[in-house]
This record gives sequence, C-alpha cells and structure tokens, in this order.
Amino acid sequence: MISIVMRMQGVIFLLVPLILKLPKVCLQRSVDFTTIDPACDTMIPTINRNIIGSTNESNFRIRIFDENGKETYEYDVKNRRILYVKVEGGPFVRAHIQARSVAHPTVQVGSFVDPPPEYFKLVNCSGVYGAAVINEDYVTRRHTGVRWRPPTIAKGAIVFLASIIRSRKLFHIRSAFLSPHANFITVRGDECGRSHGCFKAGDDGCAFADTCRFSFKWRCYKDSMIVDAVHNGKLTSFGLSIDDEYAVMCVSRKGYVTAEDFIIVSGNGFPNIFKPPRSKRLKAIRDSRRVHCRFEMERPKIGSTDFIYGEIDTYGHPYKLKRWKIPVSNMCDPSYVHSTETILNEDSLTMRVSTSGAERSVLSAHLFAFIAYSAGLMQKNIS
Repeated sequence: MISIVMRMQGVIFLLVPLILKLPKVCLQRSVDFTTIDPACDTMIPTINRNIIGSTNESNFRIRIFDENGKETYEYDVKNRRILYVKVEGGPFVRAHIQARSVAHPTVQVGSFVDPPPEYFKLVNCSGVYGAAVINEDYVTRRHTGVRWRPPTIAKGAIVFLASIIRSRKLFHIRSAFLSPHANFITVRGDECGRSHGCFKAGDDGCAFADTCRFSFKWRCYKDSMIVDAVHNGKLTSFGLSIDDEYAVMCVSRKGYVTAEDFIIVSGNGFPNIFKPPRSKRLKAIRDSRRVHCRFEMERPKIGSTDFIYGEIDTYGHPYKLKRWKIPVSNMCDPSYVHSTETILNEDSLTMRVSTSGAERSVLSAHLFAFIAYSAGLMQKNIS
C-alpha cells in the first residue's frame, strides 16, 4: 500500500509541471461573467465602489490599429484581418473592452483572440468566449494592443467601448467609428428614412448619391453623428454646421480630400487650430468625377444644422460659402418622423412639407433637396 501511494505521489509530482505548461487559454475559460450578469451590458462591475466619472475628466482614449501599426477606421469582414485595440492615457487598475454595433448598441460583435498581451485575458461575456477582454493586473505602461478579429458579416458602423478604473473612478470611453472596409464610400438611398437621415441637393429629380450634386447620409450614436457624403465635382468645399459658429467641411483640394473643423465667419472658413477638434475624418477619397467623404462630428444642437457649400481659396480654405438651414428641428430625435421636400434657389428658399397628412405645395426652382427621417434613426443606447 505504501509503495502504491508513493508511486501516485511520484506521478502527481511529474504531472504538476505539465499542467502548469498547458496553454493559457485553457486556464482562462473560467466564467468571468455569467450569461445573466448585467456587467456585460452595463460594463460596470456588479459590485462597484467606484465613482462614475465624466469623460471630460479623463485622458483615456481607445485607438485601433491594423497589422502594420497604422491607425484605422475600417474593419475587413472578407479577409478578417486582425486589428489591435489599445487603451492609451496612463496607468489603470481595470479595463473592460468590447466591440459593439451602432445599429444594435447592446450587441457585442467580432471576437478578441489569443494570445492577449501581458496583464490581459479574454473572457466570457453574454455566454461567448472572447466577446470581451479585461486586464488581470495593474497596467502601468503601454501595451501592444489586444487582438480583435472582425465578424464574418458586416455589421455597419461599430465602436469599441471600454470602462476604465483609475483612482477609484470609473470612466466610459469609446473609439472612433469603424465602418466595413470598401474602396469607396457607399451612400445608398434605400437606407434613407429607415436607419439613416438623408439629404440631397441638385437638379430637380436628381438621383440620390448618383446624379445629385450633393448627397448626405447620417446616423446618430450617443452624442455624435457619423456622416457619409458624396459630391459630383472636384475642387469645392461642403459640409454641415455643428452650431452657429463651427462646421465640419469636406474640402477637395488639388492633391487630396480631407474633412476638418472650420470656424465660419462672413462666408469664409478658418481652420479650428485653437480649440480641441469637434470632428474626425474617417475616410476621404476622390475618383474621376466624385468626392467621397466620411466623418464623425458632434451631435448638432437642436435646430442649428445648416448645409454649407462653396469654393476653396488659394490656401485651400472654404470661402464664398452659402448656408441653408435643414428644416428638421432635431437631427437625432428618435420620436420625430418627418419628411420634407425642399426646393432651394440661390436667392430664395421655398418648400413643400408633408407631415401627418398636411401638405403645402410650391413651384420649382434651381436646386432640389430632400430630407428623410424616421424613428429608427437613433436608438436608445447604454454603455
């Protein structure tokens, strides 16, 4: 009996090093979040002794990089290339990171994959292993980025969310919008009035995103909007106002296209170089006859959104700008169902409005604009 026990002890002694050398993923598949744990949805620990801090109090941010280390605002569902998600801004006690769909903001998309960087681990969230990643220990220095693989089917615009704990404060932050990879910016009219608000300007009867001079499509998410725009032309400037003073303008110069903040004064646009940016260029390209522009901007104040268009001066800045107020009281109100047809003339503005059965008609003019809006434009979101 003694010899049998000694043999068993010897076997156990030999197995211990082998067990410790098992792939880390095997040891990580413990259930960090149950399928009904609200922390997966709220991204707030079930037992939370931290003060929920304001985003303005934090220097933290999330940036997304491709395999070459270049910051990116797209994800590739065809080749499913790995992206690297980094939390920057200083040391932190805990980070909980997820990718979510803008259209369905409570749904996690894609999956984080092994191997995670030091201090991090993949976890079960909503019953799916790798739907989220958290850190196991205090992170005091830059990390290489957690690896994320896109879903097999495009989910439209997505964002990466993170809840960061530092100095007994919890901060919710998000990345810039990421869209499915494409050579061009697709602005489809079938989304207008359903998932997106839309606007077009051009000759009477022009086709949205085809023959119209300008076409815009936007969707709201929390305090921001993601905007896709197409212009049939070359050297020009066009965009949307954030308020009476600031606008985000797509500027098509000789060598490139960009989207920037501008301060609008007397029909001229001056670059916003003194205050923090209120927009982000996500994609800007030009082909033989069109300018494509995608940008993120602050959610406009109620009743303050203008369509602005004009030329560019010798410095590449917008000038000779014209403004036209978009007749929608709130670009992001999910309860506001409104459809207007507006005929825009260089000197005057007349319109026909159809809402709740009431209708008022007018005569034709030079430019034609259309706005479509629906209750599906923005959904209630939670962190």
